Amino acid sequence: MLTLKKVNKAIQEIEAGWELVKGNGYFYWVHPTADYTQIPTVAVCKINDFTLDQWIEEFKYYNTDY
Repeated sequence: MLTLKKVNKAIQEIEAGWELVKGNGYFYWVHPTADYTQIPTVAVCKINDFTLDQWIEEFKYYNTDY
């Protein structure tokens, strides 16, 4: 079963500081230096709506440095 902890661990291996957080019916990325007005949300209700690979691809898509 996929958890936020597992997704965040995988993201931390790509770049430290980023974290996936659950909102009300969506998820979003946070980072201590991020401009949150520029970070889109991910419109899925449950963490298991995506596989771990899909979450990593979402992160890379929105953070084009990767």
